[in-house]
Amino acid sequence: MNFAIIPTSPDRDHDRLFDISDPILNADNRLMPYYEIRSHMKKDGHDLRTYDMYQDYSEVDYFIFYRKATRLWIHLLLKGYEDKIIYYACEPETVVPEHSTTGLSTLSNYYKAILTWNDDAVDDVARFKIFSTYYFHPSWETVSFNNRKLLVNISSNKNSQSVKGLYQERKRIIEYFEGISGEDFALYGRGWENLNYHNYMGSCKDKFAVFRTFKFVLCLENMKNVRGYISEKIFDCFMAGTVPVYQGAVNIAEFVPQECFIDYSAFKTPEELHTFLKNMDRETWLQYMNAIKDYIGSNRISPFTAAGYCKTVYHVVDKMKQRSFHLGLKSIFKIIMTEGKRKLNGLH
Repeated sequence: MNFAIIPTSPDRDHDRLFDISDPILNADNRLMPYYEIRSHMKKDGHDLRTYDMYQDYSEVDYFIFYRKATRLWIHLLLKGYEDKIIYYACEPETVVPEHSTTGLSTLSNYYKAILTWNDDAVDDVARFKIFSTYYFHPSWETVSFNNRKLLVNISSNKNSQSVKGLYQERKRIIEYFEGISGEDFALYGRGWENLNYHNYMGSCKDKFAVFRTFKFVLCLENMKNVRGYISEKIFDCFMAGTVPVYQGAVNIAEFVPQECFIDYSAFKTPEELHTFLKNMDRETWLQYMNAIKDYIGSNRISPFTAAGYCKTVYHVVDKMKQRSFHLGLKSIFKIIMTEGKRKLNGLH
């Protein structure tokens, strides 16, 4: 089969999605999951490219949209390719509101198959569970417990109007440590430059190099109180050999053992968390690290690997073949008229 990916961002078009030699696009190994997916599909006898690398779209068996490239989507609908289109709803609803359970149900009227992290939206007919694909490459360099600093946060300064967003919770921790003396906390990322925080250390070129020098990492997803949203954040901590202080998916323990992370929601205040982390001894910390190593070495990580991704996509394709789906010209015309009222993104 021939698969065409429409990447999350146009700067990854023209097969740059797989160019692991690009130091900017592949910073922190961001492209490695796609590179591994492509390699795995090739072993299975399939071809995977970005959509613009096919001379004729009739060559493509399935299109996987990681972004709403509306003009391309409408073009494919007018060509009668609605049976070939898969939408990957990878972002949380705090970033893309349509990725809520209700929103995904509505999107099912326009896409034959949807891949989603959202456990509550999955029906295995039109909406399918998929896990964020991760490149597992443990690099546990020996930095002694006593030589590590306490806690670090790496994130951009962002906001969200959603009650499920965790951006404000990150800021609560940041403000707490700004209000006390000492060097127990460090902040990296963009957007904090003009706030004169004494804990701010600048932007970060290599998150893994930074993580390795800390005992703990503040690991808050962009969204809380949902089932199934597990991004790369917790795995980045594991790969660097540090312990995450996690909040996000309420069912995280179904996929990642509780012994591998500290549950942020168990603490009522930042001060309570600070005291807990500061009082942890080396032996207790090593128990977390040993649990992490056991987990990474087990088959429990399979859903998050390139092989797990491919298994899911092949399953979705089989399901798509069993179900008819047709929008019709009237529905397509309605889409065109609706999209005409706002700026079309994607293909020009």
